[in-house]
Amino acid sequence: MQTRAASNLKDAVRGFWEESSCGEIYAEGGSLRRQFETHAAARYALEPYIRAFAGFDGRGRDVLEIGVGMGADHVEWARSESIVGYMLWARYGLGTGHPRRSLADIYAQHLESPGTKGFTLEEGRELAAGFSSVTVWSELGFGDLLQGEVGERHRGPVLEIATRVWPRGLIRRVLPHHGLMLLIRAVK
Repeated sequence: MQTRAASNLKDAVRGFWEESSCGEIYAEGGSLRRQFETHAAARYALEPYIRAFAGFDGRGRDVLEIGVGMGADHVEWARSESIVGYMLWARYGLGTGHPRRSLADIYAQHLESPGTKGFTLEEGRELAAGFSSVTVWSELGFGDLLQGEVGERHRGPVLEIATRVWPRGLIRRVLPHHGLMLLIRAVK
């Protein structure tokens, strides 16, 4: 009987959250993007302690976010893997109505060739763990700065406009270690 009650409770909880995401009541506006923006603004206005508590600096860390909800915190964590990751997530996660879509899946489907994997700083260190000396760091690349022939697979008017107005100087100053390029120097 205990198992049946636990199963019923799980079904009830699942049904509750499938009905609407946590904080969805604050999602206002016509487009999915606008709904997400109003939700995120309300979330951090009502719960200002979240940013200080979470820190949202996932560089070199494995982060497990439980209960993604509408994805406001997920975006903050994504901003700390790389700028390219955030742009791809905004386009292929949020922009397609799938804010819970993982960066691993987005990278595998939309970053360079099919199956591409992005590595965190910590994963880079693990790859080179057998070496006597390992230095791992992230650098901004042309993709992060929307330069060159970036976005070859992602053509469209939004990308064309973004490449013209992208704040490259600001990104270089404020987010110098939020690049997609993971560099590993290892000594045998």
